[in-house]
Amino acid sequence: ETIVSHADMVFSNNGDISSAFVHIPNTAGVVVNVAGEYEVSFSVSAVEPSQFGLTRNGQLVPGTIFGSASGDQQNTGTAILSAAAGDVLTLRSVEAATSINLAPFAGGGLENSDATLMIQKIG
Repeated sequence: ETIVSHADMVFSNNGDISSAFVHIPNTAGVVVNVAGEYEVSFSVSAVEPSQFGLTRNGQLVPGTIFGSASGDQQNTGTAILSAAAGDVLTLRSVEAATSINLAPFAGGGLENSDATLMIQKIG
């Protein structure tokens, strides 16, 4: 998959998901059903340097942009944020002028998860 600059990451499937969220496979947005404080973590394997940030209702959440200086490094980030019922959370490429190619075979010959998003209600 290639993520164009300023586009939201599309997630092809779900792991365990509670009724506090709705995510339709092969879409970008995760809808929050229960207001609260959330810990949001992500990990992206790309073949070039990258920057990603979390959005809430289409707007970047301050302090949530994380970068990788090399295609050899995992880009990971964790943030705590408030969300209201009905808010939509996404992971967005915030690169200024380049597309990001994901690395589905990073580290070996088997296909791996090249992007993950985990959201946990903490309050």
